[in-house]
Amino acid sequence: MTPRPAFSTPAACAIALLFAGPLSPTSSADDLYSNALQTDRSDPGLATGTLTASGAAAPSGKVWSELQATSTVSANSVAGFSGHDAASGFRFADDFAVSGVWSVDEIVFYAYSSDPLSPSPFAGVNLRIWQGEPEAPGSTVRFGDTTTSRLISATPTNMLRAFCTLPIIGAPLPSAPTTDRVIWQLRVSVSPPLDVRPGTLWLDWQIEMTSPTTAAFCPSLTVAARRTRAGTPTCNARQLRLSNSPSIPDAWTPLLDPGKPASAVDVVQDMPFIIRGSQLPSPCSPADIATDDGLPLSTATAQSSNNGVTEGDYNLFFAGFFDAAPWCDISNDDGSPLPPFGIFDTNNGVTEGDYNLFFSIYFNGCAF
Repeated sequence: MTPRPAFSTPAACAIALLFAGPLSPTSSADDLYSNALQTDRSDPGLATGTLTASGAAAPSGKVWSELQATSTVSANSVAGFSGHDAASGFRFADDFAVSGVWSVDEIVFYAYSSDPLSPSPFAGVNLRIWQGEPEAPGSTVRFGDTTTSRLISATPTNMLRAFCTLPIIGAPLPSAPTTDRVIWQLRVSVSPPLDVRPGTLWLDWQIEMTSPTTAAFCPSLTVAARRTRAGTPTCNARQLRLSNSPSIPDAWTPLLDPGKPASAVDVVQDMPFIIRGSQLPSPCSPADIATDDGLPLSTATAQSSNNGVTEGDYNLFFAGFFDAAPWCDISNDDGSPLPPFGIFDTNNGVTEGDYNLFFSIYFNGCAF
């Protein structure tokens, strides 16, 4: 039997999604990706409007983030999943697709606290970014650890998490929505910035609380009139419950909303987050690591000049190879190219494989 994910209870719907912006300082970085897969990449996919499905109005200046129902037959029932660091702590994991060449310097997560009266319940967030599913065989940590807090700021938004207010056949009648689940925006630093190329990466994070008796609950994506996202990609978030073996082993399990009524099927969820950073010029081959004037593409801007494989790449590779500069890491250990020109395999940083690949293709220019 698969362990149930931990979450905030009690009971558990319609409307076109309306973005509710955070009441926090803005980042100078661009919004590169939202896991809600909205056209607006600043939309985390949580707000449902100023009225609940039953017609209850949100307080002035606020919007609801209401759990959804597919009809009067079933609805989601979990307002928020546990993601805090206290005894028997929890972690989350979810993936994202990189569609360009990005320099990632910030991740934005969303959570509410079990203590709504606390002026600042969130003390930190630790983060890892993985090539591959977290802790799976062959996966590699590209950034971060499980101990360092990288929290920049924690700021309340104008979104209020609420259980579904539609009556569901076979379930108790829903209660009126409350205003005590204020969703906070947690801005997390990725420093130094992580350069990523097209492919799929995984985030793995945990929220640190100011009080050991306070819990953090993270709302899942809220998809209008659905219990989970339709189509591709499917939802696949994970939750890890720690330090409670042997009854619940330390293992990543699917993030499931059991729904209501009790006969409803378990539905896998995704978590809301936003990736921030900058777009970088796209290389034309693994040897294209520099701008025309020899600066790393990883520090270039959209205005930087890059006309393919030039003398700038040659000079930069020689200047950085013996110091194991990260921009020289263009291959796996066996000399095969990394994404987007190949697949990720065993890679222990800058090795002889990078040297051999660079000089086997440099004189080919952009033909690869």
